[in-house]
Amino acid sequence: MDKKTAQLKYNQAIDNIAYLIINHPEPLKKMLLAYGISFKNPPSPTLLSSEVLKQFQTGDVHFQKDLEDLILRLSKSDEDEFLGGLIKGAIGVVGGLISKSKQRKRQRRAASAAAREDKAYSSAQASQAKRDLELRMQKMAEEQRRREETARLQREKEERRRKEEQQKREADSKKKMNMILAIGGGVVVLGLGAVVLMKSNKPPMAYPQMRPPTMPPM
Repeated sequence: MDKKTAQLKYNQAIDNIAYLIINHPEPLKKMLLAYGISFKNPPSPTLLSSEVLKQFQTGDVHFQKDLEDLILRLSKSDEDEFLGGLIKGAIGVVGGLISKSKQRKRQRRAASAAAREDKAYSSAQASQAKRDLELRMQKMAEEQRRREETARLQREKEERRRKEEQQKREADSKKKMNMILAIGGGVVVLGLGAVVLMKSNKPPMAYPQMRPPTMPPM
């Protein structure tokens, strides 16, 4: 594998592992449990990344394959997309860098010296991967916080708009009701006024004329 392809696979593997830790910690915890790694309290992203890298250092290819399979499964079933997909064998590149021993002519070196160099090389690669992974997780967490903040502000904006529309509808309804009551009251007043007017214009009742008393003949 050429250096450019190896770097590309390494970058994608780091991106996808970071995304897995930030967005899907529970499936990862379940997988780690199968390898005898459990947590008394909810683990932080940093702790999860450390445990993943420790497994890489052991050179366990079964762990690397299980991790790759987990990422591929979640990328298919989840609406969220893992960054850039996952090039086949990318996880193995990270694991290989961390657990790989430098090729050397052991016959020219003491076995103990070679072992120390192997350990130092593995530790250096693990430290680099840890820095890369933590940096990527930090960036993803910040992006997630920004998305959540944007979504929160949008919800608040929609809620304010909904309340304003509700208040406007209530005000319009109240205004219409007051108008109806005012019109109804005016009709009643006009009706009463007409009755009073009719009564005032009614001619007085006519009484029969009284005849003068008849005087007896003298």
